[in-house]
Amino acid sequence: MEITDSKEIEEILMQAQVLHLGFFDEEYPYVVPITYGYEEGRIYMHCATTGKKIDLIRRNPKVCFQAETDVAFNDAPKKTSGIALAYRSVIGFGTIRILEDNDEKREGIKVLAAHYNEKGVHVQRPDAMLRNVAILELTVDHMTGKQHD
Repeated sequence: MEITDSKEIEEILMQAQVLHLGFFDEEYPYVVPITYGYEEGRIYMHCATTGKKIDLIRRNPKVCFQAETDVAFNDAPKKTSGIALAYRSVIGFGTIRILEDNDEKREGIKVLAAHYNEKGVHVQRPDAMLRNVAILELTVDHMTGKQHD
C-alpha cells in the first residue's frame, strides 16, 4: 500500500538504521549502504574524502535512496510460500553535494550523530578532524512511501 502522508514518510526515515544510496555509474548502477541522519528535507552522510562515491558524485550529483523499517516475516497460510514480509519503506530522489565549509560539516555530523545516539551530538570536531572526512548533504527532491502488513 502506498504511503502518501509526508509526516509518515519522514517517520520511516527517522526510524530506519541504514540508507541505500544509488548512483549513476557507467554500465551499472552503484548502490551502497550508508549511515545517515535526516532533518527537514535533507539527508546527511559521511564517507572518506576519496573513492568511488566521491568520484560518482562529482560526475553526477543526482542520486536515488531507499530505506526500510518494521521488517518482519509473518505467517501467511494462503500464500504458496506460507510467509509474508511486512515492512515500511521510503524511496526518494535528490541532489547530493560535498560540504566544504567546516560549520556546515559540523551541523551535518550533528544530524547524523543524533540519528543514532544523542551523545554523539556533543562530541567536539576540530577543523583538523574535519579535513579527513567528507560530509555529504542530500537535498530531497521527492520521495514516496510504501507499507505491507
